[in-house]
Amino acid sequence: DFLSTDEVNRLMSMTRRKRRSVVRDLIESRRTCRRMTNILSKESKIFKDKIFGAEEFSQTIELNKLRTPAKTTKTA
Repeated sequence: DFLSTDEVNRLMSMTRRKRRSVVRDLIESRRTCRRMTNILSKESKIFKDKIFGAEEFSQTIELNKLRTPAKTTKTA
């Protein structure tokens, strides 16, 4: 009622464009989110492997110390 038909049409087209860009942004952010979670899961797996590998390594060192107590006391 208050706006001319040209203005109404322009507003409608603007909002449609805006809506499209908003949707595009949403999709893009979802993609980025998914990509980030994939990267993070890979990273955490590597991290876990490193931690458990280190744990096993320290356990073998401890076992070696227990096996050869005389040598360790002499060197220390």
